[in-house]
Amino acid sequence: MAIEDWMPALKTVLEGVEGVEQVHIYNDLPGVIVVFPSMIVLPVAGDQMVSAGGVNISHHQVQVTLYLANQVLPEALGLGVPFIKKVLEAVAGDIRLGGRVAHCMPVSPPQTWYSGPGRVMYGDALHSGIVFRLDVKEGLSLTVS
Repeated sequence: MAIEDWMPALKTVLEGVEGVEQVHIYNDLPGVIVVFPSMIVLPVAGDQMVSAGGVNISHHQVQVTLYLANQVLPEALGLGVPFIKKVLEAVAGDIRLGGRVAHCMPVSPPQTWYSGPGRVMYGDALHSGIVFRLDVKEGLSLTVS
């Protein structure tokens, strides 16, 4: 599989988070965010384990940024705290993304699976938000010669 095979399934999972108005992935990014709360989901890092005759595995670090308000507001930061549990429960509810991946789960320590609530950027604009980090592990189909 490839990112474009499982990312729409992750989008669907995140659209189920109560209170989130919009979710955008790499092929549907808005020029500016005008609806809040909104999520932007992008791959930000990855590793490959490739072997001749063995199992090939991909790990993708995916960043899910939840934008709470179009400025830094203390009340928006407070409203963001319950989303930490809501996002975790949504991801745990379909950890294999409908069988498309081996797992999709929060990154493991020492990495932090969320940062914030606090200041987050989108383009040149400063917002209130939370950054979540997920590890997506998938089998990789390659012909090694």
